[in-house]
Amino acid sequence: MDRLLRQVKKEIRLARCYQGKASRSDAYDDCTTVLRTKHGDTDRIHSKVGVKQGDTLSPLLFNLALDPLLYMLEDKGVGFKVGDQSLTALAFADDLVLLSDSYKGMERNLQILEIFSGLTGLKVNLSKCHGFMLDKG
Repeated sequence: MDRLLRQVKKEIRLARCYQGKASRSDAYDDCTTVLRTKHGDTDRIHSKVGVKQGDTLSPLLFNLALDPLLYMLEDKGVGFKVGDQSLTALAFADDLVLLSDSYKGMERNLQILEIFSGLTGLKVNLSKCHGFMLDKG
């Protein structure tokens, strides 16, 4: 994955003057944020990891990171039938929706997600996860 990201950066030739810095990596040096509360602003909080919100590279990184998962779901997952198509997942921005036409199928898709998470170290934020059933009837 690291080699792929280096290649992508090379191919798209990221801007040299990002936020007034010499390079994009410099834009992340000494990165801070402030939280606004009803009692006033907090002291500066130093950010050591992550991609800045609104960074134009964020959607590309998300797509690159999830592409193998989407392939695994298409290949081995159980999808939700729409006409003659079977949809196993929808991905947009930093959201992922798993789809299946049965409880057992969803269990299979979740197993695939668990395997992918174990292989990549990516984690699912369970507090943002929801499940529901749709009736085609």
